[in-house]
Amino acid sequence: MNPRILAALATATAAVVAVAGCQSGTGGDQQDPEYPTKRITFLSGFEPGGGIDLAINTTMKALQSDRIVTVPMAIDHLPGGSGLVAAAKLGRSPKDTDDILQLTSISSLTASLQKPGDYQLTDLAPVALLYQEYSTMYVKADSDLKTVADVAAKLKADPASLTFAGGTLGSPSNLALARFTTAAGVTFDKVSYLPLSGGETELALLGGNADVISGGLESMEFVKDGKFRALAISSSERLDAAPDVPTYTEAGFDVVQGSWRGVFAPPTMPAHALEFWYDALGKAVRTQAFQDAAKQYGWQVSYQSGDEFKAFLDKESADLKTVLDQVGLIK
Repeated sequence: MNPRILAALATATAAVVAVAGCQSGTGGDQQDPEYPTKRITFLSGFEPGGGIDLAINTTMKALQSDRIVTVPMAIDHLPGGSGLVAAAKLGRSPKDTDDILQLTSISSLTASLQKPGDYQLTDLAPVALLYQEYSTMYVKADSDLKTVADVAAKLKADPASLTFAGGTLGSPSNLALARFTTAAGVTFDKVSYLPLSGGETELALLGGNADVISGGLESMEFVKDGKFRALAISSSERLDAAPDVPTYTEAGFDVVQGSWRGVFAPPTMPAHALEFWYDALGKAVRTQAFQDAAKQYGWQVSYQSGDEFKAFLDKESADLKTVLDQVGLIK
């Protein structure tokens, strides 16, 4: 063959190899076109039946219904430490683990800020922010507390006269109540509060162990069944999913408190796996199944992945330190 043609072929081959190398992911990690090939486990750091379970099941349904992921998927519950027990398992994963993820919330970040330990949420690889949601104040349908103002008045007259329940200390539902009691003129340390997990909060109200609870819009099912009354929501404006529920601000209380749901990976997950999940989860939140759930539960989809999600977490950490200090949860 003509030597010039041989030289040209060699140059072209080298260029193709170079381009392939550049596209293989960060850190020289090689793409695996078959990934994932084994079951994917989503860790939940909370008891079954709560908002994290709802988020995981919705995400898995979206991933599988549109065949974005074709391997089996499952939930593994490791409750404790507001998600930090699960985070510790993820953090201790063997090098290059690529078949386990954790879906958690702002609660795990506040726990990290309150009680620094061996493994923090920020030690993990941030994969994606899926959506934001807000906390709603509920009372039983037959309660004499008809409005948020009624709750504030009774609380101010006698802080011991009401028992509140919500998520673990530092959770969004807890912070929403803490902001409310502060706005009502009662410091949170004077309030009787039950920190619960999963579906326990709703049971506390149904069973008479709490007078007022703070929880997600999934508890609106009890409103529809005539068992609960929703008094206020912690968003800045009314949500389409609950148009009849006023905001705390409308009721005269300066309370806005959001909560996000996000996905994290082991710190040494290979780059090709991380890239896969950046893309797959971005597709999942755009599926009809996920959008239907978002409309039903009042989720505000706000997808961010990788470095963008990490920047969000850095800012969120700084903001939370201020809020947690104000309500006496960190010193």
